[in-house]
Amino acid sequence: MKLRQNFTTNNLNAAISQTGDRDVEVRSKRAGALATGEISVLALGHVRVLAGRLYGQHPFEATVKAEPGLAVEVRMKGQSRSFDVDEPSRSIEVSPISCFLTASPEPSTWHVSAPSQSEFETVTFEFAAEFFDDLQRLDPSYASRLKSLSSRKVALALTPNRLLLNLAERAITIAGEKPDGCELRAYALVIEVLAQLRTELMGGSEGNLRSPPADLADKIVEFIDAQAHARLSLSEVAAHFHVSPSLVKSRLSQFSRGSFSELLQASLMRRALQMVNDHLSVRAIAELLGYSSPEALTKRFTKHYGRPPTDIHKMTHRTEN
Repeated sequence: MKLRQNFTTNNLNAAISQTGDRDVEVRSKRAGALATGEISVLALGHVRVLAGRLYGQHPFEATVKAEPGLAVEVRMKGQSRSFDVDEPSRSIEVSPISCFLTASPEPSTWHVSAPSQSEFETVTFEFAAEFFDDLQRLDPSYASRLKSLSSRKVALALTPNRLLLNLAERAITIAGEKPDGCELRAYALVIEVLAQLRTELMGGSEGNLRSPPADLADKIVEFIDAQAHARLSLSEVAAHFHVSPSLVKSRLSQFSRGSFSELLQASLMRRALQMVNDHLSVRAIAELLGYSSPEALTKRFTKHYGRPPTDIHKMTHRTEN
């Protein structure tokens, strides 16, 4: 169902309820319409795609009840902060061009707040635990990892890339326009999204994804992330662990961590995005991360995120003002 209307404290609650999404209570900090836009939902068996585009949004707070399972949200525009009401330490700060995952084996309640901002664009892929039984036939190890995540309370940031952002844009279009065959198209897109996240989720580069003791591959990933610099070499990493470069490559490959260059670039881009959000200049970021010039950083950043750092800086600046 596509919804086009002015959202106020009362009718936003009704609109979300009409989609079969979840119970929502909204407390507006300012009288009048919260936003104008659309909320679209596609139900695909054990998966749902929720897409939203809102404009002229006033500050608001909402209490959202989430169903058990796992959810991946890709945020293209807009800022917000969320925390688990029953476990406030489980919180997420979301900025433009970001991706995060939440999971819980039981229903949970989240408090969401957002500042005044001109645009808000996001898409969420929600997976019930039964979906991973279906995935088991295609990729048993990945299905087991996702099922394991959905069996405990998790909240973590992931690394967006250009293809993932493009997939999110396509999801918004499909969910909003609902063309013929939209369910099949959306389901195929969901599989593509999971494929894009596979290396990171299987690699366990985030602390709450790893199970101690960490093996050599985990330690290598940690070292690359901590020492990320454009001039960091495979030989330097190998020397740090007193092993050969070929052993580093084989360990990363064996445990599906990704290649050395992929891990290094993901870490560099994650740091670069954070620095852009912290309002550092492109020149300063290039110097800190070891790029030969601001132009070299901009080229790499644009290839990874689909937008130059100056565009991200402008979006962040607009939302804060």
